[in-house]
Amino acid sequence: MCHTAPHVLRALLCHLTPAISNYIVFQVESGAHCIQIIDSWGGQLAPDMWERGQGHDIYIVKNKCPQTPLVLYINGNGGLLERMKATGVDVIGLDWTVDMEDGRKRLAKEISVQGNVDPACLFSPLPALTEEIQRFVTKFYNQACMLNLTLAL
Repeated sequence: MCHTAPHVLRALLCHLTPAISNYIVFQVESGAHCIQIIDSWGGQLAPDMWERGQGHDIYIVKNKCPQTPLVLYINGNGGLLERMKATGVDVIGLDWTVDMEDGRKRLAKEISVQGNVDPACLFSPLPALTEEIQRFVTKFYNQACMLNLTLAL
């Protein structure tokens, strides 16, 4: 749709963005202390296309509740990290294909990161999974990083 009918996509997003923003305001007013937006397909877009579309919309959503921490996760986000940061979000979720150290360097220290243990580790024997988690915690101790390990089925 972004190539074949971009005007239709933009019209759709122009309706969705205010609805999502209003829902986030409702969540915050109801007691949410943090919001996470998960864009499961954003990493499939060219970076400039994501920036013109979803990136702009994330910026709008963030500005509806600027005091509420916003986490942004995009699956396959290696090519989008700097653009994600430019939206003003507070935390960027890195998927397992992005080296945490590289991501940390690209984003600088003023933004927190969340990630990025490979979800395939969940199929490992418990000692191997424990070792991977310990490696992460030891390596990123005392940095603005949060461990995240999930598997969507």
